[in-house]
Amino acid sequence: MKIAYDYEIFWKQKKFGGISRYFSNLIKYICKNKKLTTKIFSHLYFNANLSTLSKDLIEGTKINYIPPFSGKIFEFYTKHISNLKLLKFKPDIIHRTYFSNNFSIKEKTKLVITVYDLIHEIFSGNPKVKPKQIAVNLADKIICISNNTKNDLINIYNIKPEKISVIYLGCEHMNINNLLSENSNNNKPYTAYILYVGSRKKYKNFDFLLNAFSKSEKLMKDFNIILFGGENITVQEIKKFKDLNFRENQIIHIEGDDFILKNLFSNARAYVFPSLYEGFGLSLIESMYLSCPVICSNIKTFIEIAKDSVEYFDPKNYESIISSIEKVVYSNEYSKVLIKKGRERVSKFSWKNCASETNQIYQNLI
Repeated sequence: MKIAYDYEIFWKQKKFGGISRYFSNLIKYICKNKKLTTKIFSHLYFNANLSTLSKDLIEGTKINYIPPFSGKIFEFYTKHISNLKLLKFKPDIIHRTYFSNNFSIKEKTKLVITVYDLIHEIFSGNPKVKPKQIAVNLADKIICISNNTKNDLINIYNIKPEKISVIYLGCEHMNINNLLSENSNNNKPYTAYILYVGSRKKYKNFDFLLNAFSKSEKLMKDFNIILFGGENITVQEIKKFKDLNFRENQIIHIEGDDFILKNLFSNARAYVFPSLYEGFGLSLIESMYLSCPVICSNIKTFIEIAKDSVEYFDPKNYESIISSIEKVVYSNEYSKVLIKKGRERVSKFSWKNCASETNQIYQNLI
């Protein structure tokens, strides 16, 4: 059986990203099945996650630079060449990596697509996204990464439940050695801190965390906040930090790779995830995998994924989040309980299982 993956997400996510991480880890395990011939068709790509795979799996070349104002030209060229090579490959199944890359397929070729979340539909006021609507309608099978995403997809796009399978993500990619990456400038130890990972925009609810934290005299005195990944700290954010009476360098932003992230999880007093909505929340299980206690909002997806292995709070109530953070960071005993429960819970999530269940979908389609 021949399985093809298209270029799209490996072009859109220039370095890292949750979706490209999902596909790179899925493919890493899928290709171990010797009955499958697996290829990724991305004629040009930046993506660092894709770079972790064997070059034999990739029909394409990694690039590090595009001249100014030529991005759309390069993408058009990459899309055209990638799709031509993909169709020449004559795959039995095409697993689309995103929603916008449309191409003609042969009648017997089956289409699979993964839906990660319905964030845009829920928070933009636009009830449906046309490329996604087309993609899910064309697909022979849809994979959702949580039951909550499945339910949202059914409700918003009116998809038949039997067309959808739920397959959870894994976290073994964090099983790396304890050394920081060689190019890191962050080798110094940090004073006590809580960790925040990823984007700080809109539904991620970072401002809520910031405002709540500033209202606790104990937290302001005893802890820093480290921000990993996401956007660089803006001038407006610096002003807000000052207005909320954070000390200079009490909030630190760090960029880096999985080595650095593992180090930060492993040494944090807790990981706080205040999001109002997620399709899955990969950093949730990464934190549990690395024995870092998790404090997160009580949204449906997190309750589905984490069960009773984390400390929950109401993501719209300051007293609730302050109480939850203080309950964890000031109690070694309770932290140990969460760590133990987290390690037990996270054993349910693996890329090996994700690949095995995905492979079963491929087999059933053919």
